[in-house]
Amino acid sequence: MDVEVLSVTVEADDGLRVPVKVLSCDTISQVKEKLLDAIYKATPVSHRPSLTTIDLEQITSPRDYSILRDEDTTTVMDGVWKKLNTLQHYGVEDGAAFRLMKRNGRAPPGRTYDYPASLISSHAVRNRALSEAEDGTRVWHLFKQHDTEDPKRSPFMNKKMITEVYLPRMLSTKNILQKFVSDLFSSLFSVQVSPTSPVAYANFFPTSPGTQPPISYAPGSAVPMAVKYLLDFLDDSAEAAQISEKDVVHTWKNNALALRFWVNVMKNPEFVFDVNKSHTVDACLSVIAGAFIDGCSYADVKLTIDSPTSKLLYNKEVQEYKVKVRQYYQNVARLPRIPEDVMQSYLKQLSEVIPCVHQCEISCPKLL
Repeated sequence: MDVEVLSVTVEADDGLRVPVKVLSCDTISQVKEKLLDAIYKATPVSHRPSLTTIDLEQITSPRDYSILRDEDTTTVMDGVWKKLNTLQHYGVEDGAAFRLMKRNGRAPPGRTYDYPASLISSHAVRNRALSEAEDGTRVWHLFKQHDTEDPKRSPFMNKKMITEVYLPRMLSTKNILQKFVSDLFSSLFSVQVSPTSPVAYANFFPTSPGTQPPISYAPGSAVPMAVKYLLDFLDDSAEAAQISEKDVVHTWKNNALALRFWVNVMKNPEFVFDVNKSHTVDACLSVIAGAFIDGCSYADVKLTIDSPTSKLLYNKEVQEYKVKVRQYYQNVARLPRIPEDVMQSYLKQLSEVIPCVHQCEISCPKLL
């Protein structure tokens, strides 16, 4: 199958033409998603038009245009199989001009339908979600489901073919993203150790009533005060319980901070940002989150040729991450301890600004 990268333009709301790169094998929903990203790149996803409310129009002349959809009267049928329309199907060439128009409810002659781009962005999800239609037809995009899941072929052959296809893609994707992943990991587990007098805590709080308190950090470090207090609390709890095993305290800290908070944010960016997380992005984030979890683990797991590809992919980096995480917890422990009255004062200010935070009238240990 020949795939071409096409340079097209889309007309924005202000009449300007925005250049966009698309693929000749893209379905119409995938093209609409890329065009929306180009036009509304600075707009939260919740404020963008949805794919099902707009039509993709190819401008062929100042007065003529044609509506492109995933399925229409020109859709190719092969028995029970129905192939989703692509740019190649419509003969779209490099330099084509498009615009996105609000769907007026009048469809071109024949049955038309748009499949959400997120459903056709992942081979596994695509096969599950689109393989069975209500009228008995089966929908496919780049290849049919039975092409890769032939029951007559051994599971080893099916797995081998999938590995040969996807492993180079995974390596290429990792190389592109690795700098950002490394920067993220370094920023999450970095401490600037500099001994400072506890008196400096008094300068962290605003003096004017009703002022939003800043995110306070432990003196001379990039560690939030709450994180420093929490990790010290876990160290104190282990000492009180006479727990000397380092792996136990390490696991406590991971479960309280890295795995409970950072992995959730990393795996679900939509919790923090108004963005769309497609199935492709979700799969990539799952691999990165898995490497993050392995990097935080105290135990060393020996990998074999039968280990998941995602673990083999990040095996080298995971060993480096383990060292950084252990060093991080050690560096945090060396920072000056936060007095309980200072922590209570900070939490009290937060409770005055953030209504959902309980009034800090109990001691911090009880609150934790």
